[in-house]
Amino acid sequence: MKKIYFLITVLFLPLAAYTQQIPMNAQYNYDLYQINPAAAGSQDYMPLSLSLRKFWVGINGTPSVQMLSGHMLVADRMGVGVKVFNYLQGPLRQTGMEATYAYHIPLSEEGPKLSLGLSGTFFQYYLDKQKLNMEDPSDAVLLGGDKKIVPDANFGALLYDENYFVGFSVAQLFQGKINLGTEGISEQKKVRHYYFNGGYRFDISEDVSLEPSVLLKFMEMGVFQADINLMTDLFKTVNFGLAYRTQDAVSIQIGYHNKNLLFGYAYDIAISDLRTQTSGSHEIIFIYKIPNFFVKKVQPGK
Repeated sequence: MKKIYFLITVLFLPLAAYTQQIPMNAQYNYDLYQINPAAAGSQDYMPLSLSLRKFWVGINGTPSVQMLSGHMLVADRMGVGVKVFNYLQGPLRQTGMEATYAYHIPLSEEGPKLSLGLSGTFFQYYLDKQKLNMEDPSDAVLLGGDKKIVPDANFGALLYDENYFVGFSVAQLFQGKINLGTEGISEQKKVRHYYFNGGYRFDISEDVSLEPSVLLKFMEMGVFQADINLMTDLFKTVNFGLAYRTQDAVSIQIGYHNKNLLFGYAYDIAISDLRTQTSGSHEIIFIYKIPNFFVKKVQPGK
């Protein structure tokens, strides 16, 4: 039983200091809706975004994340968004959906806007017990259910203009409990995740711009992490980026974009104790920019 209890605990709290309970992409700056519901409708087109990420290649059972999202402004001040995602780690799968409403408030006629957003989410947790190597087939873990649906909510605020953005968001407001076993053996309590981020775009010349940004993350389990990013845009076509994620990795990023689409790739080099076990993490993102025929407006960041 002790071995099984340890295994379930590891599965439900996967290396919390690195991935937390919500695995994150490295290229969130391309579409802030990934981390903040207030960004829904903040761009002058509808970004249809697909991202794929594989953590720590070379270690069996490490997480992978797939996410599909889209958002747009549907009236002068109202934005909506939808996100579906799938997290895999070993025998544990977490599939979910998020629906968002955001309200954008102009602070002046031509100046920045303040957006407030609220998302309703639900997650389905599934434990594939056939992938567990049990010493005792009658173990209590096997007697519990293997699926659990948990509702939740996220909130965010975003101040943005053509050249800068400052945002705050909190995820997992309800802090629901997940129990796929009996007698609380495999119970996990979701905890709130707080995100604070900001960035500014400096136009060095007509063909070159720099955008430094930072993301601070805090989990109520006592985990803190910071991302420090620098992105360069050349000829409004090619991006090169470098990011440092405390206690985790250095991320090298490259992207291509035009008026219709964006493609980005990120390679994370581990700097934690995992660096001797993994060749790194890989991520790709593809964004198709669908024209928004409802309203025209400025976009934050890129």
